[in-house]
Amino acid sequence: MSDEPALSINLAEDFYQGLLEIQTYASANGGQGRQLVNAIMDFAYHIVGSAPQAYPVLLVPQQPSHEFRRAVFRKHYILIYQLTATEVTFLLVYSTKQLPPPLPIVT
Repeated sequence: MSDEPALSINLAEDFYQGLLEIQTYASANGGQGRQLVNAIMDFAYHIVGSAPQAYPVLLVPQQPSHEFRRAVFRKHYILIYQLTATEVTFLLVYSTKQLPPPLPIVT
């Protein structure tokens, strides 16, 4: 058993919006929207959440003082998150078939 405390996992409003868009699109184009969103959430919580430092840093010139990370799910979905000493905050999720939404300004 590890002595390190577990990181808390937070989901930003833009992340929820991205999940909704993915679910809506997938449901209209094959009917697997809910299963896809469940798989993305499992990936976020269990895979990324258990080793968030394992994913590459995303350099954002507009916000050089903040470190963002990027995880890819099934080659078609990008999860952007921020890692601190105590928490992982998922900021965005989007399909690689769409233009990436702008990163929220983090203060």
